[in-house]
Amino acid sequence: MDRTDRATATVLGSAVGDALGAPFEFGEPGAYTGTVQQATPTPPHRPAFG
Repeated sequence: MDRTDRATATVLGSAVGDALGAPFEFGEPGAYTGTVQQATPTPPHRPAFG
């Protein structure tokens, strides 16, 4: 992966993060009360990351 690809991915990732976070950042306080659940449970013998 060259520098141009990395720079493009960085800018795109920042834009997507900003777009997805806007409702939480600029929404009314307390408007979001949902919880996030993992789609596929991790087996107890395997770490979630790693």
